[in-house]
Amino acid sequence: MDFEKVSEWAHVLVQYAENARVPLRDVIGERIDDLLDLYLLAKSLNDEDWMREIQDRLKQVI
Repeated sequence: MDFEKVSEWAHVLVQYAENARVPLRDVIGERIDDLLDLYLLAKSLNDEDWMREIQDRLKQVI
């Protein structure tokens, strides 16, 4: 299992390493934006389990 799929910080750090020219703050902001977009999609589908999962992921980076 990829640790990146379990830990949001691991995901952010991998993204940062792949885009070294982009400031870490921007990589974090992009990830938060992505998660919020997914949350809105989950909410529109009334998928409460997915919403909780995304909330847990957001808590890791906020």
